[in-house]
This record gives sequence, structure tokens and C-alpha cells, in this order.
Amino acid sequence: MANDNDPEFDEKWDTFEEIFGKVADIASAHRVIQTNISTIMMRAYNIVYTLIRANPKHATRIYNKSQKLLEGYLTTLMSRTLTDRSTQLLLRQCAELWDQYDIVSRCCHHMLKYVNQHLEHFEVENTSNSVPKMLVQCFRTTVYDTVKDNLRKVMFHEIDQEREGCQAERATLKQITNMIVTMGAGALDVYEQDFERPYLDMTQQHYGQLAQAWLQGEGVDLYMRNSERWLNHERNFSMAVLHPSSVEKVDSCLNKEMLEKYYITVVDDGIGGAKALLSAWNPPRLGRMYRLLRRISGTGWNGLDPMAEEVQKYILREGNQINLSFSTEEAAGGSSSTTPSSSSNQAPTDTQTQEPPPKRRCTTSFGGNREREADYIRDAIELHDKYTQLFENEFDNHKVFHGALRRAFETFFNADLPVPGTDQTTNGAELLSNYCDTLMSRKKVESGLEHQQLNKLVMLFTYLSEKDTFREFYHKAMARRLLGRSSDFNVERDMITLLKAKMQGGFVKKLEDMLQDRRVADEAGDKFKAWVKENSTKKATDFSVFVLTRGSWPKLHLLELKPPSELADCMELFTKYYTNLHEKRTLIWVHSYGKATLQVKYPKVAKPLTVNCNTMQACILLLFNHRDSWTLNQLAEELGQPNNSIAEVRSAAVPLLFSKHRLLAKPSSGKEINPANDPLTVNEKFESQQLNIHMPTAKTTDRKEVQKQVEENRKYIIDCYLVKIGKSTKQTTRLEMETKCIHALSTLFQPDPSQIRTRIESLIQREFLSLVIGEDGEPTDKIQYST
Repeated sequence: MANDNDPEFDEKWDTFEEIFGKVADIASAHRVIQTNISTIMMRAYNIVYTLIRANPKHATRIYNKSQKLLEGYLTTLMSRTLTDRSTQLLLRQCAELWDQYDIVSRCCHHMLKYVNQHLEHFEVENTSNSVPKMLVQCFRTTVYDTVKDNLRKVMFHEIDQEREGCQAERATLKQITNMIVTMGAGALDVYEQDFERPYLDMTQQHYGQLAQAWLQGEGVDLYMRNSERWLNHERNFSMAVLHPSSVEKVDSCLNKEMLEKYYITVVDDGIGGAKALLSAWNPPRLGRMYRLLRRISGTGWNGLDPMAEEVQKYILREGNQINLSFSTEEAAGGSSSTTPSSSSNQAPTDTQTQEPPPKRRCTTSFGGNREREADYIRDAIELHDKYTQLFENEFDNHKVFHGALRRAFETFFNADLPVPGTDQTTNGAELLSNYCDTLMSRKKVESGLEHQQLNKLVMLFTYLSEKDTFREFYHKAMARRLLGRSSDFNVERDMITLLKAKMQGGFVKKLEDMLQDRRVADEAGDKFKAWVKENSTKKATDFSVFVLTRGSWPKLHLLELKPPSELADCMELFTKYYTNLHEKRTLIWVHSYGKATLQVKYPKVAKPLTVNCNTMQACILLLFNHRDSWTLNQLAEELGQPNNSIAEVRSAAVPLLFSKHRLLAKPSSGKEINPANDPLTVNEKFESQQLNIHMPTAKTTDRKEVQKQVEENRKYIIDCYLVKIGKSTKQTTRLEMETKCIHALSTLFQPDPSQIRTRIESLIQREFLSLVIGEDGEPTDKIQYST
């Protein structure tokens, strides 16, 4: 230790104390002039530096004397400043005292900076921080420990007053919390023990009582309004006043006390719960419920799960109503009405309540199935848009609600729906395909609107559990559109691109090939016309041929036909042209998809009539250029029908006889046609204001035929995946192979486990797979790929 009887030290220390007094005066006057304070601190630093350089052991003496100097200064300052220790004035006085001491302590830290390097015999944990710790410890022992209990009471009283509606002095409270944090000298233990824990206990008790009172008094609506208001208030208060580490703790405390205890009650409430708000369609209040429940979660659970479950149930309920509307005779009959949206137990009206979108029943304004099917898909899209908009505007597009929407749609959209007036059923895959066909067969297409509609259709497609069924229906419908010149190539390409983005490329391979065939056919048609013109071949008939790649198109109905000379000459001409280009290719004429446009003259029609019909109807009409009357048997024989079958001829003749445009006539009354005795003639009495008519030729796709084709395709798909699994794994059990196959095919359709087992046995019999032979020479349960 340095000698206490050191006149030189005492003289210099007296000078140091004078400098300290000047610093204290500057701090008390709140006038810190940078130049003056820097000069004063430098003088003090030089004194300390000189003393320690003369004798390093002076560092400990300076440290001790500085501590006593600060304690004396604080005692005097506290007696002069803290005149009231029980009212709000204590906060201001403590804040003022801390401000003064903060200036003094920062100055002392600079003045005593050289001391830290020479405290060789002073036992502290970290000598480099001994002076800062001493500065904090002086304030803590002299001031803080004396007033902390009263200070906490006054702070809590101020906070209670703000919760009652009065405005607290947040800036002063922030100064005090900063002071308490500083008392930990770099740690938060003092702040947590003296303030944070009591604050959390007080907050929990206060809001626990309020939440219970809100819920029991005015109901769920007031509870949610007040909870949201005060949760936001407390978070703002915490961020403005408390240490940042306390913000999340306060939130957690409030969430547990105000929300976790009651969130099930809130969701299930009959008046203000999720179901009631959905029934009344009140997005603002649903959004408020979401904002509250998203705050709570735990291991394995989420506060939004009960709300999402109610949303899923309600979407499913509306979806089932769409299914019911489609399947009822009322919908099939064409009457329309709106679904009642009222119930005797509606939620209270909110100032921002929105009326639910009108619910439209599926109607058939034209009396056809396609219109009812179109209404079904439009209703499904409207339902999806309704909730997607709700999720976007009120639920931050939270994934838990989109999951609920998906599960609801996957349930009702894949249900089997009875077709009114028949014993058949349909499902979302067929209805969606038919709607796509209707939409994409339009003559005029608005690109922007159409692309938006296509996106929505593909969105519904993702909910299908039997996507291969949709593809089969869509495949056949697209073939009809492409061959009937009723499609827009750009729209077809956009749809294929969107489907390809959702599925693997192989899913749309045949669709892409069909589109390519159609484009090539147009180019080939132009070349054929150029060839005809170049060879000066007379061709009175405008004749176009589409050459199709057989494997890309649906199984086409091959109609045997011996056409009249007008058409036969054109076919012979194209065959000659095509054979010259491709000697090794064989043309097979598919008349069932052909279209024809004829110019027909009638006595009572002023100008020639343009008739649009299919190939068989065109052939029948052309035969009347050679004879005035024909029976069905004669027509069948002349047109080369196999075994003189009249089925195709009758199917084509019926619209010509009994449709709106009766181009032919028969002598007998009624709609029965005697194949041998009823001669068909040109209807000389035919009149029409229209000069361009279309004969009804549409033939709907047979559901049973499509389903049969789907089942057949699934066999090959399952076989393919089973062999692929066998190749990728050296050996595997039947159960493992079955599980992997189900998982791989789940995006395309839901395979039947029994069907997979049957296909495994079939592959074993055909020696694509084999059973592993064990050591005993007997087959085991394991399966391997047969090389």
C-alpha cells in the first residue's frame, strides 16, 4: 500500500477534489460545455497519471478515495434532490438525480481511466472494468437500495393510472428503467429481480381479471375488441418504457392470461364465434379473431387450429350445398333462387360488416346439362375466390387456412354427384373438363380475362383426387375442339402450360402432341393447295385434311364409309399427294370427326342455304343429287356400311328429319323410321330466315367408356411404377413396394391397394418381377426385379 502521509499526494488529491467539485457543479447546472469539461477532465487525468507514474501503488489509494468521494457526493445530492419519496414527484427527482450522476460518472470514468491499469493488489474479477463497476456500485448502495421499494410502488401506480385512462410520463419511466438496468453493471439480474418479475405478476393479475369480466359481461365481441386494444397498448408501452428483453415476456404473459385460457370458448361461441361470424360473413371481426389467436401457440399445437377447423367445416358445408344444388331436380329444371343467409342466432352487427356474396344455385337457362355443369364450376370458383380473398385481406394468407381450404375442396369437389333425371353419377373431374371445353370452344377469346379464368380452373384441378380421369375427359374434348376448328391455339397452349406447371411433363405429353399435329396439319393443308394449283388439277370442292399421329389422339371411332363421288374424288386426290411424300406411311380415314359445309337450294328459300354438318350427314345430302328418294336400307348399302347396318345412317338422318331445320321429309307421321318402307326425300316445303344453319351433331363422351379407358390406363401406370421401384431397390417386401407405389401415384390418383397387389402378381407371372429365393431354396416374401 502507498504511504498515507504523503504531502505531495495529498496536495495533488486536493486539486483532484476541486476539479471533481467543478464537474459536479457543471452536472447540477445541466450545462455541459464540451471544451470546458474536456479541459477539466484532462487536468484530473494528468494528476492521476502523475501520481501513479510516481508510485504505481497509488492506484489503489486513488480508487478508494474516489469511491468515498462519490459516496459523499451522492449522499449530499440525494438529501438535496429527493424531497418526496412517496408520490409521483419521486420519479422526476430520481430521474433528475440520475441524469446529474450520469454526467459525473462519465467524467470520472475518463478521469480515472489510468487507474484500471495499475490495480495490482485490488481484488476484483476484471481489473479493466473495476472503475465502471465502482461507479455503478456507489450509486446502487448509496441511492438505489435506499429508494428502490418506494420507487417501484410509484412506478406501478403510474402504470395503473395509465391503464385506467390517464397518460403516464413514459419518458420519465423509461429513464428510471434504464437506471435500474444500469444497476446490474452489464447484467440484467437487478432489473429482473427488482422490477420485471413484480411487473409481470401485477400485469398478469390485472388483465386476468379484466379478461374474465369482459367475457362474462358483454360476450365474445367485447372481449375480442378490448383484448386487441389492450394487447396492442401493452406492447407499445413495453417497447416505449421497458428493456427490450421484457417485450416478449410481457406478450407471453398477456397471451397466456388473456387468450390461452379462453380461445376454445371464443372460437366455439354461438354468437361471436367463428361459425357465427362466417354465417354472418363478417370479415373484420374474423380478422380480429385471427390476429388474437395467432399470438398463442405451443409444442404441437397452434391457437389458429380450432379456428381453421371451423373454417374448413363451413367451407365444406357450402361446398356440399353446391353439390346438392347440382343434383336436385329444381336445379335441373332451371329455377333459380338465392340461398337464405339468415339464421336466428346471428352475430352482432359490426360497423364494417360486409354482406355475403349472393349464393347462386346451379341453373339451366338453356335446358342443357352443360349449362348446369358450368354453373357448378362457377359456384366452386366463386366459393374459392370468396375465401381466398378473406385469407388475403384478413388472415395474412396464413398457411393453416389455405390447408383448411384445400381439405374442404378435396372432400366435396371429389364427391360422386347424381345426375338429375338419370341413374348416372358424375364428379368434379368430368364437370371441370366439360367447363374447360365450354370455355375454350368460344369463337371470341379475351386473352386477359381468359388467362385469369384458366388459372382458376387449374387451381380447381389441383384439388382433384383423380387427375387422370380429368385428363382423359379433357383429352377427348380437346381432340373435338382441334378437329372442329372451334379452339384458340393460344388458349390451348396456355392451358397446357399451366397444367404442366402443376404436374410432370408426361401428364400433358399427348396434349402437346395433338396441338403440334394440328399446327402441322394447317401447314400441310397450305402445301396441298399449292400442289393442286401447281399441277393444274381441277378440284371443285374446297377440301382440307388433318393428318394425325395415331398414338397422340384419343381412340377414334373408325366409321366405315363409301362416300359419294364428290367427296371420293377429293380423298383420292389427297391420297395420291400424301403417298408421293410419304411412301411408307398408311392413311386411315377417320370420318367420324369430319365436318362439311354444303350449299343447298330450296324452292322457298331465296338464296342458297349454307348447311354445316358432319361427314355422314353431308354424304346423305349429296346422294339426293343422284336420286329423289332413299330409304335407310338403301342409304346404308350405298354408303358401304358394314353388313348394311343402318345405325350410323339413322343417327345422322334423325337431325335432318326432326330437328329445328328439317332438311329432309318422310311420308309417314311420327318419329319412327321404317328402314325399308319409309322413303326419305328433300323437304320442298322447307323455309328459313337463316341462310347459315348448323345441324346438331354433338355427341357427348360416354362416361362409362372414359372410366373404362382410365381403369385400363391405370394398370399400365401401376405396372410402370412397380417395375421402376423394383429396379431402384435390389430387394423389397410386398408391403414396402405397395407403400412406395401408393405414395408415388397419389398426385395422379388414389390407387386401390388391392389393385396394386393384383398388378404385382401379374408382373411376377409375366417375369418382370420375381420372388427372392431363400437359403432353403423356397421363395421368400421379398421381391426383386427380373433382369
